[in-house]
Amino acid sequence: MKFRNIVRSVTFSITTLLLLPVVDAQVRPVFEVAAIRPDTVGAAAGTGFDFNGVGLRITNATLQYLIRSAYRVQGDQILSAPAWLESDRFGIDAKIVDTKTVDTETGVTENISPDVFRTMLQNLLTDRFGLAIHREAREMTVYTLVVDKSGARLKEDSETGGNRLNTDMISGKATLTGTRVSMGQLTGYIGGKLGRVVVDKTGLKGVYDFTFEWDPDQSGGDSGPSIFTGLGEQLGLRLESQKNPVEVLVIDHVERPSEN
Repeated sequence: MKFRNIVRSVTFSITTLLLLPVVDAQVRPVFEVAAIRPDTVGAAAGTGFDFNGVGLRITNATLQYLIRSAYRVQGDQILSAPAWLESDRFGIDAKIVDTKTVDTETGVTENISPDVFRTMLQNLLTDRFGLAIHREAREMTVYTLVVDKSGARLKEDSETGGNRLNTDMISGKATLTGTRVSMGQLTGYIGGKLGRVVVDKTGLKGVYDFTFEWDPDQSGGDSGPSIFTGLGEQLGLRLESQKNPVEVLVIDHVERPSEN
């Protein structure tokens, strides 16, 4: 899996989530962490997230980003977080503890679900950052993503392979290209851009290919339409503002990790 978040180009790739070793149900799925270190290159350098089936390498990531990835939540769903969760950045090198199922020639492993990968990442945050959370339901003003009356204009993708979201910024216009993207991934992306939780109410269960252009300043001028207008015109989707009960993660304890 590769994630690249750069000022002018954002690349999200999940190419290896299905290339993880089979983990016995009785064994706590964990990484053996080789090193966690502060990363001081700055936000503009982007965040790297690379897992090749055996080793995990993360560069320039905030802990908030790691929590979002591990628990599949958006930023507004993380509560009681210290300020450094969004400012301090870390590099992580880790590897799978049990590599017996790995083909040493190809590095390819047997399939497990993405849920197990996220569990491994959750356990890493617990073991090394001392992260302790509890879940609550809070009523929040959110956007719900629904299918427009005209119908969705998305191409369902039945091929196997990774998922990818690429954003390119050219002449002030943002272009989002999705390949085998679920509606859950799309809502998370939109929520990050709008700064509000987006809930998927489309009923679309597949993965889809699409291209979507919009004005990142939301002015609806020469740089393209706003996200709201563009979603309807180009993808046949609509955002509605409403209050909904939303599950949130409340942080009870977290600490900066020691370097080792």
